[in-house]
Amino acid sequence: MSHMSQMSSTSGLTFSVPSTNNKLDAHNKRYTEYTVTTEYQSNTFTAKRRFREFRQLHDTLTPTIPNMPLVFPLWPNILNRLDPAVIAQRQIDLATYLTDVLAALRGLQMPDAMRSFLGLPPPQHPSQPSGTATPNTA
Repeated sequence: MSHMSQMSSTSGLTFSVPSTNNKLDAHNKRYTEYTVTTEYQSNTFTAKRRFREFRQLHDTLTPTIPNMPLVFPLWPNILNRLDPAVIAQRQIDLATYLTDVLAALRGLQMPDAMRSFLGLPPPQHPSQPSGTATPNTA
């Protein structure tokens, strides 16, 4: 488990990838699970995601966000994907990537796919500012 963290912030949202955990999939293949933390108005939302889920999010968002690069900007590094230095750099790059996606929205409402990916609740009312999360009030 790594404790590297990169904080990135846009529109009051702060993203970090503070930790990782190596896991085994159903076929006993090792992979890294990244803990994604989103902070908004003193509320913290956490989701655990694989690197390939970031690529899938990118593929989902690209057709709907005009300013998104067509190709996922991070190299998969398949041969060294479990190397601690690769994982540490990915933590920084993935947090930056999320901030870049939010910046690419340029005032558009955050897509449901991104909200779901981040573990954020759906917007509660239409007057909510664009590119922001609805905090838990409980």
